[in-house]
Amino acid sequence: MAAPSGPLSGLVPDALRELNEEDIRRRLQPAAPAPPAPPRLSPPPRIAAVLVPLYRTAGEWHMLFTERSQEVADHKGQVSFPGGQSHPQDADLATTALRETQEEIGLDPSEVRVLGLLAPMLTVTNFWVTPVVGAFDWPQPFHLAPVEVREVFGTPLRWLADASHMEWMEGKHPLTGEHLITAIYAPYEGHTIWGATARIVLQVLEALNPGAR
Repeated sequence: MAAPSGPLSGLVPDALRELNEEDIRRRLQPAAPAPPAPPRLSPPPRIAAVLVPLYRTAGEWHMLFTERSQEVADHKGQVSFPGGQSHPQDADLATTALRETQEEIGLDPSEVRVLGLLAPMLTVTNFWVTPVVGAFDWPQPFHLAPVEVREVFGTPLRWLADASHMEWMEGKHPLTGEHLITAIYAPYEGHTIWGATARIVLQVLEALNPGAR
């Protein structure tokens, strides 16, 4: 299907190169009402957070992804962001995302500068997930938890914003019936980004889109 209209439709991929961390922080934190409450489902959604890790190399922003192992309970072998379910001892959802990221790929929370949070979304596995966007300096010594993560890889933000790399998909959320428009990406170095991960990527691109301001 054709790309939907709206802020994302006016995105200029090359303009993303020029953003600095303060630009990103400012675009991720506009004045907005409180985030939506989880939908009322039985069983209720599990509260979770993921880190959307950004870093600069070769003069442009990249987004870091993980490829899940075949040993995990959900989404075996799929591309995802590091993260997981919130624990009672977590101070907030940013803490959840940073803790899970350290456990999965060994990125020290002290190396991550949290830039903002995006609106939570419901996954098909009944997690109410808040994306936490953070920046870190490249390179980093990653230490993967083999039971959870097979590998990590980075993708240029400019590539992710190029509509020629997306096939737009339309459907309904299996748990709520909500109408969804998302994308499945062409393979990047053998990895295919789709599902909830692609929905989060599109959230980030819409928030950072200079043409939308």
